[in-house]
Amino acid sequence: MDKITSIKGNINTDKKLKEDFLSLSRSDKTEFLELTRLEMQKTRLRKKTSTGTDVGIILESKLQDGDVLDSERFIVVRQSKEIVACLTLYGIPKESSNLFEMHVFLGHVIGNRHRPISIKNNRIYFPIYNQAEIQTFRNLFGDYAKNINLEMQEQVFHPLRGMNVHEH
Repeated sequence: MDKITSIKGNINTDKKLKEDFLSLSRSDKTEFLELTRLEMQKTRLRKKTSTGTDVGIILESKLQDGDVLDSERFIVVRQSKEIVACLTLYGIPKESSNLFEMHVFLGHVIGNRHRPISIKNNRIYFPIYNQAEIQTFRNLFGDYAKNINLEMQEQVFHPLRGMNVHEH
């Protein structure tokens, strides 16, 4: 077992590691450690890489997508996709007094379910467990549901920075 106690850096922020990654990935010398977002929050973990290398991770910080583990091998952490709800508002004039009320209400409903959120291109994304939750959230949104498009997608989910919520 390869024991990991530190991270070299991240290919998304370190130019040198990115170059190494691009060079090594062409020669099949890169291994990937695919983790869920929830697994990445753990500081102790044991898992196998894409080539079967058994790694034991003991860290003081959380892993991030693109982290390169401090090992003799070139092991890159890759966050796996998960099911998310994508919420889009429509049919409400921007100057409507209802808009503020609706935003507060949506924040309350999603937050009351302890879901982290991500906001991109005027859409709100938050993790869900299955298709049935789409209907649950539609019911929770009550009268506002008529102005909400809510659909399920699969993507790598990155919550807004500072969204340290516990999920359940």
